[in-house]
Amino acid sequence: MHNNKRGKIRKIEVLTGIILILATLSLLISYLLNFEYISPEHSIEEDMNFLLESTIPQRISSIAWMTTALITLSLLPFYLITFYRFHRVAHIINGLLITIMATVFFRAALAGLSIVNIVESFPENEGIQSVNQVLSLIKDTILLIQIGVTVFGGYVFILSISRFRKARIPLFGTILLILSGPVLIVFIWMNPEHLILTSAMAVASIGLFITGTKLVNKGLGNSVKQPIL
Repeated sequence: MHNNKRGKIRKIEVLTGIILILATLSLLISYLLNFEYISPEHSIEEDMNFLLESTIPQRISSIAWMTTALITLSLLPFYLITFYRFHRVAHIINGLLITIMATVFFRAALAGLSIVNIVESFPENEGIQSVNQVLSLIKDTILLIQIGVTVFGGYVFILSISRFRKARIPLFGTILLILSGPVLIVFIWMNPEHLILTSAMAVASIGLFITGTKLVNKGLGNSVKQPIL
């Protein structure tokens, strides 16, 4: 009976590790593919032409964020099952953060796709109302992604803190997460284009990759009686 229960737990740990790795990879790709709504032009017509000429990268960016949202949401039940037993309050908060993260990224993706649809039909629906709608959606998209990255920073920071209650996360991964979390939270608002923010995203991703790999190895029984480094 005990062995069967332990076997189920190990399978869940493997799935949690795999989905964590996939969600992190998807987030990193989405961040790198994120479309910057910045045009060197000044007139409304030229700005709209700029958006019209870049509908493909806009669509790719939106699809990437939508994929990230779906994978992140699928992580939620496995994450809670795996970590809920250890430092419950922290992981319940993180479960909430995962839900918020998935929601805002999904909404950002929908806003991005709406921008593409409006811009593509702009020549037929040209008017100040369409322009204002596009500008409003652009602001919403940028804000939602900033909120999502902020929540991600809080998520990795709380995950790193939980390590000190129960050593489920490798120490090196913990250090990467605890350093990158606050940087993400600060720089996404202070200077979103700074190289430090991109570096922090990469460092956080590496920390989560390490954590996911640890869970997979532990679930497969490859880390039994091995020290957590």
